[in-house]
Amino acid sequence: EIRSFVKTIDNVVWLEPDMPFPQVIQKYGYPAISKEQSQYISEYQNTKSDKLRDIRWNGNKYGRGKISEKWKYLVDLDFKISDKCCTVMKKRPAYKYEKATGLHPILGNMSSESSKRHQNYLLYGCNAFDAKRPTSKPISFWNDSDIYHYLGLYDVPYSKIYDMGYRRTGCMFCMFGIHMEEKPNRFQLMKQTHPKQYNYCMDKLGCKELLSSINVDY
Repeated sequence: EIRSFVKTIDNVVWLEPDMPFPQVIQKYGYPAISKEQSQYISEYQNTKSDKLRDIRWNGNKYGRGKISEKWKYLVDLDFKISDKCCTVMKKRPAYKYEKATGLHPILGNMSSESSKRHQNYLLYGCNAFDAKRPTSKPISFWNDSDIYHYLGLYDVPYSKIYDMGYRRTGCMFCMFGIHMEEKPNRFQLMKQTHPKQYNYCMDKLGCKELLSSINVDY
């Protein structure tokens, strides 16, 4: 639905990552729990630094920067967990395009979506034109209700996927935050609306093994 909707819009440049998602999870690991925790788990599993490994397990002198006690068992599983997926699939192609064109992005991020985005909003506001990577995030202070109000008020077209029960439409195989979702979670919903994609995620990509390991129904 998202691809079909985007194709209705003129003047769109399609960007592609250097490697597909199956290669990303094979090389780096699955995106799960949160970007911060997956980064810590990946660094603990792969670093050659005893100091960094100790910090990721026990925290720094302030007790920060460590894997949550709840998720420490994940370091011993047979598959890898990492935060690299967003970098490879989304950020690198965008950065490459920005460098090639000299253009800067306008992003639809909202501070309510994560603590990191909220912190960035408090630090930089909506427009960070003087930052190393200049960006504009004009709806940072909006919430979901503001968006739907705006769409209705100005009759703005949007993808039909949002009428199927989905609140967000990131990568279909992303598992960040899945453990905090109410039922039906994103994969349970996908099973109903997009069974072909659901089977691909579960059986071909192996998402069901990770979901089972973190006690998430799918």
